[in-house]
Amino acid sequence: MRGRLWLLLLAVGLASSVAGIAVDVAIGLGRELRHGVLAFGGHTLTRFVLWVAWSVGLTCLAVWLGRESTAAQGSGIPQMKVILAGGMPAARAESYLSPRCLAVKMAGLTLGKVAGLSIGKEGPWVHISAAIANIFSSAAPFAHLCAAKQRLSFCGVRAC
Repeated sequence: MRGRLWLLLLAVGLASSVAGIAVDVAIGLGRELRHGVLAFGGHTLTRFVLWVAWSVGLTCLAVWLGRESTAAQGSGIPQMKVILAGGMPAARAESYLSPRCLAVKMAGLTLGKVAGLSIGKEGPWVHISAAIANIFSSAAPFAHLCAAKQRLSFCGVRAC
């Protein structure tokens, strides 16, 4: 039993690291693409208009994604604190830790960073890691380790 818990912690840590690397690579590729798009505009005014259109377009896309999953909005740290303290109903907490919320949070963070917004990755990464922990802890090999309420607490502790 104790060995499976260590395996769960290792799997969550590795998955969080892989997700972090994927987001960093996507941000790097997006920034390279932005520089390529800006290279097309020869005149300074044209380049400025392209830069503004790029930033506004990606920001609007990130906002639209956030509206598709309202649980993904915000930094994620306050939500994890409330879940950890037990102040949120389990059904609502599950929506904050769902795979959909995870995907929207990662995509929104990537789009915002590529758009040039000043977004810190630490807060959202707490939320992303907690969602990954929730997904792994409810998977078949590890589901018997924790009851539902304990799993939510585990996710909060894992993230913080």
